[in-house]
Amino acid sequence: MITSEKNILFVLKSSQPGGVEFHVLDLVKGFSKANRVYVMVPPGPLVEQYEKEGATVLCKYPKSSFDTEFIKYVNLFCQEKRIHIIHTHELISSQALIGAFLAGVKKRVHHVHTPFLLWKYPSFFRKIVKTIPNWLYNIFIANLIATDVIALTRSIKIHRIFFEGVLPTKIRVIANSIDADRFSKRLRKDELARFKRVKYIPKNRIILGVVSRITAEKGHLTLIKAFKKLNNKFPEKYFLLIAGGGDLKERVEKFCKLNFKGSYLITGQFSELEKTFYFQSMDFFIFPSYAEGFGYVPLEALASRLPTIVSNLPVLKDVLGDAVTYFSLGNEEDLYNKVIKLSKINNEDKREIVKIGLSKSLEYNFDAFIKNYSAVYEKN
Repeated sequence: MITSEKNILFVLKSSQPGGVEFHVLDLVKGFSKANRVYVMVPPGPLVEQYEKEGATVLCKYPKSSFDTEFIKYVNLFCQEKRIHIIHTHELISSQALIGAFLAGVKKRVHHVHTPFLLWKYPSFFRKIVKTIPNWLYNIFIANLIATDVIALTRSIKIHRIFFEGVLPTKIRVIANSIDADRFSKRLRKDELARFKRVKYIPKNRIILGVVSRITAEKGHLTLIKAFKKLNNKFPEKYFLLIAGGGDLKERVEKFCKLNFKGSYLITGQFSELEKTFYFQSMDFFIFPSYAEGFGYVPLEALASRLPTIVSNLPVLKDVLGDAVTYFSLGNEEDLYNKVIKLSKINNEDKREIVKIGLSKSLEYNFDAFIKNYSAVYEKN
């Protein structure tokens, strides 16, 4: 842990439940007891959680890609509060590092969780228009303004070096942590049965599920196309549970209603307390993502004792190793085949898969996470 009390500022673009937001919550939990911790973030559900864990929250955030008023605000704030460490999350928030640099803050940590070159755009033209300025800006921030750049896995470090042009000496590889104990604890059978009854999750079908925001990056379109083929081949054998909401919810729901009405549930946004119930309502977990910074959710699924199928992204291979089944990214035919194969395993093989998955989830523990960040924050 940090050996002397520091003033630490975290800056992020959202307080909605998600991987980045819970990552910051873990940092707040780990550092607020022995340090003064501040969080700059838009209003939202996790603000109360940050405050509960000991942070002082300021609802300040950049309103545009280059918000000079926000940069000035951060500069003055860092001087007034004598900030020792600033840690920004995602590209838009990194402009706070400029204000901190001008204020003389010694430790300036830059972290874009999912590499920006992998972000999805509605058209190729829009991607080019957005990507080139982002690439130039990121080179400036990472190499000239930040003291440290975080990569969640080894493959992301390689990506940052060879595709983003970040100096290797700047990059620190630190994995996230998950609360494996929380997800591995089994719910009472009557509680779970009541939940499934209320949510209209059938008890006589094989439940395939995913937990994530319904956005282009998360690959729901691949999943629903594979499920259509599965449902056509085996009517009323499988049920698709999509836990989450997001930009593509209406499009995904329209496809499901048209192609397998009565065999799916799309929950929309749900409380964090319900997440454990959704996981334990599933028989198999599927994660068809096109772009990830780490892979929180499949680890939570492994902790929940779910046999898991994920897309073959290098970052997911780094994190999950041999604990999951991989399918070719974006290939609904391959996903369809992997679901059939996994659903045919016997109980003994399933217990072994579950055991391996649970063991993998336990590797990403909170103490190691905080120890690794303490080393970054202390290093001159």
